[in-house]
Amino acid sequence: MQKKTFTAVFISILAVLCWISLQCAFIFGFKALKKFLDSTATEHIVFVRRSNLESEPGVRVLDANNPYFQVIRMEPNRVEIDWGKTGIGLKNRCRVKMLEEQKVQVSGILSDNKQYPITIDSGFNHSVLVSDTIVLDAGLEIYPVAESDGINGGLCNLKQLKIGDLTIEHPPCIYKLAHYEGRKLGKTKWKEEIIALGLNLMKCFRYILIDNINHEVEFSIRDTFEPADSNEWSRYSTSLEIDNSKRERLMVDIPLAGKTRHLMLDTGSGCGLIVAKDVWKTISSELTILKKTNIKQRMMHGFESSKEITVQNLDVGDHQLKNAVIYMLLNEEPCGKDFFLLGMGYFQDTVIVIDFERNLLWIKNTQQLYQ
Repeated sequence: MQKKTFTAVFISILAVLCWISLQCAFIFGFKALKKFLDSTATEHIVFVRRSNLESEPGVRVLDANNPYFQVIRMEPNRVEIDWGKTGIGLKNRCRVKMLEEQKVQVSGILSDNKQYPITIDSGFNHSVLVSDTIVLDAGLEIYPVAESDGINGGLCNLKQLKIGDLTIEHPPCIYKLAHYEGRKLGKTKWKEEIIALGLNLMKCFRYILIDNINHEVEFSIRDTFEPADSNEWSRYSTSLEIDNSKRERLMVDIPLAGKTRHLMLDTGSGCGLIVAKDVWKTISSELTILKKTNIKQRMMHGFESSKEITVQNLDVGDHQLKNAVIYMLLNEEPCGKDFFLLGMGYFQDTVIVIDFERNLLWIKNTQQLYQ
């Protein structure tokens, strides 16, 4: 009897252990399979739009008259704002580390002590731009304004922005109702968080130095840029102009593809050149094309159908670039048929200085070539 009881207990324990082992094997196997599928799955980047932010929990909507700005007049697709005074606190100069090699991006702190990447973006004509993801994460107060493009959502109250020793208080700030995010197997893996310090604030400094060799950015509020040896630098004229959409642009006159070209300088773009089809026609005869590929170019307003064109040699100022990549937009809207943008992609081996005091772009001469 005892032997039968012992055998029954033993079989029961063995059965339980087997069941536990199968469960563990299933769980670990499922996790391993999930990890394998996740590692081999292709990440899809999508552009996500929101209809509004007012309905999001915890978002506070400001009235039209508050201490930070006043809405003077509002018309369909147009709003006139009287912004309060923006304070810029900087004794003289400050130098900070860049976060990325391609874009001019540094680390900044908002008034709630949260740290975010800040893009120094001359291609954005206002003072500060934040994405919907930043509004929600940082708890910024907003004032919705309808825009014709359906992306810019309105104004928001940004009390303070700190970059190293530089403090900016109550800058005019716009939020947009869109962001990019990466997805795998239907699940969101990351969401883009954008804070862009735009041209309206950049031009408050005497110069901004972008050192792509040591990966540093320098802001100067009082000192004039004086190179140790001016022979090491090339200088090109810059200007601030209003385009057809009444947006201010930083323009540069620089030799490119055989002649001096008048084009927009965009420190927020990691590409070299982005051009409209009509502009491409004006420069393509000077270039030897090696390869063309159809791609989707990521722009501020979403993806644009484009051609990625690799050319054998491209002269930009005094630099000769080998195997340079140019992006041609296939659609004229919304950028326009004269869109001609020079980004940071061609300056990864050198130092540039945007000299707002003397309206110059300085480029340090180097012997390296873009590969």
